[in-house]
Amino acid sequence: MWCMIDSLRPVVEQLAPAFTLASCHTSNLLLLSWIMCLGKKTLCRVGENAHPESPPDHSQRHHLDSYYNFFERSA
Repeated sequence: MWCMIDSLRPVVEQLAPAFTLASCHTSNLLLLSWIMCLGKKTLCRVGENAHPESPPDHSQRHHLDSYYNFFERSA
């Protein structure tokens, strides 16, 4: 998992009240993963980049449901 970038922290803290605690964590993780993602930025690639310590396994169902739900259920 990525650590928050110090120069980005004030922006993230200003936006935090717009989210629930769980969605704030997800949005922060997606933001950092998007910044650190090289190449084409699809939700699948950004989601895989959120956990760089575990390589993606395309032989099984993906673990990206929480990221897809974040955008699907947002108000």
